[in-house]
Amino acid sequence: MKRTFAGGRRSETTELNMAPLIDMIFILLIFFLVTASFVKTPGIDIQKPYAETAENRKKTNLVIGIAQDSTIWVEGRLIDIRDTRSYLERFVQETPNGVVVISADEESRSEITLLLHDQCQTAGIKEVYIGAANK
Repeated sequence: MKRTFAGGRRSETTELNMAPLIDMIFILLIFFLVTASFVKTPGIDIQKPYAETAENRKKTNLVIGIAQDSTIWVEGRLIDIRDTRSYLERFVQETPNGVVVISADEESRSEITLLLHDQCQTAGIKEVYIGAANK
């Protein structure tokens, strides 16, 4: 865009500098990525038992799935019961105020659910919930 003044002697061009706009967009993108809360799902389909008192939790950081054959799944990977303690301790270090939901299939053994709940509390996780479906 050229601009001429009344005398016609001076003309200057004005440009729109896009660099600050692009920088601002990247800063906003980084802000939203850092503040977003990501839920780590178990990666398997689970038929949860029904409960009258079941309620939805807004804040969940880790979902541990117990399949019908009582295998433990975290983030799409099969985990042995002996390795869950070290995994949960690492989770506490990465997410100190993390919330864990143990989502067990209604056909799985309840002793696995209890063992996982105990290991979560031993690892230092303050909020541990058992997943259920609403009727």
